[in-house]
Amino acid sequence: ASLRLFASQPFAMHLMLSLSTDAATVGAVLEAHNLQALSRIAGGGGEPQVLALQVLTNASCSGVDAQVAMVNAGLVPSLSAVATRTNPQDPEPQVWALRALASMACTPELRRHITQAGVVSLLLTVARDAQTASEPQELALDGLASLAKEPTAAAILLQEGLPVLLQAAASPDLPGHPAKVFAVETLAILSSFDSDTRLEMMRQGTGAALVSALLGEL
Repeated sequence: ASLRLFASQPFAMHLMLSLSTDAATVGAVLEAHNLQALSRIAGGGGEPQVLALQVLTNASCSGVDAQVAMVNAGLVPSLSAVATRTNPQDPEPQVWALRALASMACTPELRRHITQAGVVSLLLTVARDAQTASEPQELALDGLASLAKEPTAAAILLQEGLPVLLQAAASPDLPGHPAKVFAVETLAILSSFDSDTRLEMMRQGTGAALVSALLGEL
């Protein structure tokens, strides 16, 4: 029986993937027992892991109700664990986990929950350590831009994240690259909070980084 179950798993995962792309059937994917099973598979390896992460990303992109269901099912810690595993030989699991996390930060409540789960520091680590112009770097910066509107996330970014954001914004290796766009977008969001925030950003070199970013696009 266990061998039959193992053999059927890829087929079941492909079926789940198909269900997750259809607005009429994605609700079945979001049932609690399915999310719990997907969470376990997403922490594993091989093709089933990648398929499970694709299913979760599709579900997350289907709307706020799906994102709330995933948060309530405890998916944020599961996705975070995968998102921290850098493997240049097999980047797909990390990439899909980062996509899912970035797509879940669509409401103030969700951003607050995700921030409280430690995702801001996680994304900063990925953005700092990933290869320049790589997909993990781009997705991590995309996630930070999504979370920056949350005051707690903004405070973490101001305290820990400005060097990462400024490096990406000013990088001569990223002309026109989405990673640079997300970094500059995040800096713009942070600057909208208050004068003290803007002063601290300037103190840490934001002005010079933005000049470099502008010159790099000419």
